[in-house]
Amino acid sequence: MRALWIAWALTLGLAFTALAAPAAIVPEEGVAPLPTPQDPEIAAKDATLFERCGCGNRSEYVTIGLAVRWGYLDDPAVLGMEGRWRWNETGTGGGFHGHWGARERDIGGFFQGRFALGDDGHGRFHGEWNFTSGRDGGFLAGAWDRADRGHGVFDGRWNFTDGRPGGALRGAWASSSEEGGGMRGAMIHAPTMDMVDWDGFVKVTDGAVALQRVVRWETGGERRFGGDDQILRRDNRSAIEWLSTTTVNWDGLVFAIYVPRERAASVTLHTDQVEFTWGTRELNGLHLRRPVDRLGHEIEVRGFLIERHGDRDAARLAIGMRWGHIDTRGEDRDGDAKSWVGGARISVGGLGVRGTVSFERGDRILREDNRQVVRWMSNTTTGWDGVLLVALIPLDHLEDVTFTLHAGEFEHTWTLRELMGRHTYDFDDGTSLEVRAMRA
Repeated sequence: MRALWIAWALTLGLAFTALAAPAAIVPEEGVAPLPTPQDPEIAAKDATLFERCGCGNRSEYVTIGLAVRWGYLDDPAVLGMEGRWRWNETGTGGGFHGHWGARERDIGGFFQGRFALGDDGHGRFHGEWNFTSGRDGGFLAGAWDRADRGHGVFDGRWNFTDGRPGGALRGAWASSSEEGGGMRGAMIHAPTMDMVDWDGFVKVTDGAVALQRVVRWETGGERRFGGDDQILRRDNRSAIEWLSTTTVNWDGLVFAIYVPRERAASVTLHTDQVEFTWGTRELNGLHLRRPVDRLGHEIEVRGFLIERHGDRDAARLAIGMRWGHIDTRGEDRDGDAKSWVGGARISVGGLGVRGTVSFERGDRILREDNRQVVRWMSNTTTGWDGVLLVALIPLDHLEDVTFTLHAGEFEHTWTLRELMGRHTYDFDDGTSLEVRAMRA
């Protein structure tokens, strides 16, 4: 019984990192409007790829999932800037002031400074910024350039008063009168917001590749601002090519790769920043995260086995839960009982019971006709109880699936990304509840 519990409590592996997220925030200087996310259902065009590819008997093939993302993977904070500037008496420089902040965060402050312009239209600025909360801020400095008398750009860096590095800032200024005008831009808590080119392809030497999902793919904008990502038209079942650039966030793709069970094959993932080649036997359980430059840009790759259920491809996850006095050996002795009656529900796909741990004296799994729900009866005194589940999640619902757990007075809902890993909740009576999720 203890070995069964340890089995699901091993080091966790994440099958997917598939999240929707805001589009890149960029200053509005010669800057494209915010791009629109590409329809994630583009993958539907490849839904019958196996049937169309002429690969032969499906039972002779294995389907491997490959999830890839690149850019600033940790989502550095991007903060908007807006303010006013004014010429000095000679028209060779002036001053500026304004405010900065993040719409999705309760954080902000003010900035101010001065700029100087040379006859060639190139100049410099320097200033300082602070928090509205009264905390110390830092300094900012960089280039202040003029495109014509009434328009220009600023591009520089910011840091903290204690010397810690901050990041890059960029924006545009425009005149609204002879005296001055307005300015808008952005600050990022990262070394740069310059475009990084991730154009590339994935190909297999024997088999076929299907696109299952695009993640944070953006279209309708300008390539130099990361807003013109494209999946290129294909005429080869064994490869998919794309165009992708990032600035302040990341892009991602999820593939299904059909490879023979018996014959050896290799898979190559290429971007303009880095290239990898693996044997197909290396892909199941693969996880790598690697920097590609000194500016913090990275690429992350995860490989996993895809199961076929009905006419849909699905990922398998193991979810383990236990509740009670989890620091003990698990056995209940005489004492006041606490009820953990409840269940688990997945919004899309199905749940199955792999096993129970420390169930005794009436603890049991209840019959349930809904394949998305598992229910149980459980009471603990001095020990703990646990349930081990297996979840099957269709690949086309990875971004919107949720998992809900109800146990006694506890209830919580997670997205897939939030669920992966280990979560512990402590209660006033000394009991706790623990949840762990991992690739099965």
